Amino acid sequence: MNIMKKIVFPYVVLAAILMNLHSCNTKRTEDSGNDVNKADIIVYGGTSAGVAAAIQASRMDKYVMIIEPTGRLGGLTTGGLGQTDIGNKQAIGGIAREFYQNIRKYYENPENWNWEERSGYRDGGQTRTEEGEDAIWTFEPSAALKVYRDMIEKEQIEIVYDQRLNRESGVKMNGNPIASITMENGEEYSAKIFIDATYEGDLMAAAGVSYTVGRESNSEYGETLNGLQANLTSLTLLGETSVNGRNHNFADGVDPYVVKGDPESGLLPFIDPEITMSWITIRLPRSQLRGTRKNHRASNPPIRSVTVRSFPEKKNATTCWSRFA
Repeated sequence: MNIMKKIVFPYVVLAAILMNLHSCNTKRTEDSGNDVNKADIIVYGGTSAGVAAAIQASRMDKYVMIIEPTGRLGGLTTGGLGQTDIGNKQAIGGIAREFYQNIRKYYENPENWNWEERSGYRDGGQTRTEEGEDAIWTFEPSAALKVYRDMIEKEQIEIVYDQRLNRESGVKMNGNPIASITMENGEEYSAKIFIDATYEGDLMAAAGVSYTVGRESNSEYGETLNGLQANLTSLTLLGETSVNGRNHNFADGVDPYVVKGDPESGLLPFIDPEITMSWITIRLPRSQLRGTRKNHRASNPPIRSVTVRSFPEKKNATTCWSRFA
């Protein structure tokens, strides 16, 4: 899926960046010490990824600057997303696990329980903290912000707030590498390595890095599991037939027009008018359509039929709509 490329790509870039850090000047060398707007590594975007990248670079003996376009560090983590999908906790390591371990230390202090008693708190689901674990997986935004600040305080990291990249002309290149960036207020920052840790990827885009919007067909990269999948052929890991509402398939009934039901009003943005659709509705016995939305809504009836849309111009790209008896 294209979304997976978007998720994996920044980590590949970050890995390559960290391998090259050994060639950078170390903290506040003669090159960087005389210019307040110069560092070994500049991280644009104080998201969780940006904080982690800055901490790791600092621990590799580099002087790092985080430029955060807003007035708050931490992105979604300090903005309210205090309970996230985790799945296998054993897969969480490095600085990410260090963060969750520090969250546990934060809540071991009785003074930080302001709104309820610690004994009365119960988390649940995949974020439940089991007895003996070294971390706590749910937290308040203020707790996350305090932990991040404490982690950064130990490092050689400077934070600049409320400065946004000039996307039109604010990236100066030296061949392929970025030489410097200029903000909307005119401030210029230079470094040997830049890391774009924003959610939007504005710095990479302004530097000429290619990107894709939307989803591509299977034939683009020789994939078979990307894009929209038909329920008849797509099963969950539990062996149940996937359901649109909770398995992220495109559900039938979404009107494509600016004014609902009015083709004359034009199509919504990014809808391709050249794609034609064919329909087939298959009604099967319950025994052949697996899954009853178990553990989702027990009162809902099982799937009885599936409507499948195919897109001839997009090889193997399909979507479907489940019907319930």
